[in-house]
Amino acid sequence: MKMIQSRSNPFFKELKVLGRRRKRDQLALFVVEGDRFVGEALKNPGQVAYLVVSTAYDGAVGLQGVQTIVLDEQLFREISDTVHSQGILAVVKKSPEVPFDLKEPILFLDGLQDPGNLGTIVRSAIAAGVRQIASGRGSVDIHNPKVVRASAGGIFQVNHRTIDHEADFLKELKRLGYRLFGATAQAHQAFDEVVYPSKSLVVIGNEGSGISPGILEELDQGIRIPMACGTESLNASVAAGIILYEVGKQLKKYL
Repeated sequence: MKMIQSRSNPFFKELKVLGRRRKRDQLALFVVEGDRFVGEALKNPGQVAYLVVSTAYDGAVGLQGVQTIVLDEQLFREISDTVHSQGILAVVKKSPEVPFDLKEPILFLDGLQDPGNLGTIVRSAIAAGVRQIASGRGSVDIHNPKVVRASAGGIFQVNHRTIDHEADFLKELKRLGYRLFGATAQAHQAFDEVVYPSKSLVVIGNEGSGISPGILEELDQGIRIPMACGTESLNASVAAGIILYEVGKQLKKYL
């Protein structure tokens, strides 16, 4: 194990910059923190670049076989993203993006901003049997530490792609036979009145402004979630979960 006590150490500097999306993209690395999530990452040890533990760490995660760095407790607190840290994190290599299975449903996130919402949506999508997620550059980074934590390790179980040219991406999927559904309060048809083919793409928009105009133009069908009088909208993660469970039910993705 390598002991680090200085802020000028290259490993410590790298850990600090991984809090920023641009650096995560440049280095193709991200951080997971805590016994549970580090344990998930270690199920594929080749994906873990190295582990970092605090001098105060006394947890149960086995450290054998993976490069491990020991950080002074104060330095560890400076790079920790949690209030009550367990004293362990893993620096994980981003998986290369792979093509989607074009016989399976896709979830598309248009301008989603809240990390907690995205993490919760990832968990709901997995439970509903929808494991292909795309998001535009305007959405929060799926490797944001708060997303990783809110997903409860779910980011390791989905195929996620970041899309630079959203309209072109959606047009191509339509050409390949996908039907595009979007959650919008202005829609006339309820989400559970629609038949979802296996080639379905569901769009969830920004928490405040909804689906952007350019994406709305590409939809085949707007869908809404009926609500009691006096309720204007649902949290984006709640809406996504409700719709995805209907998609999964129709496609028999869960028992």
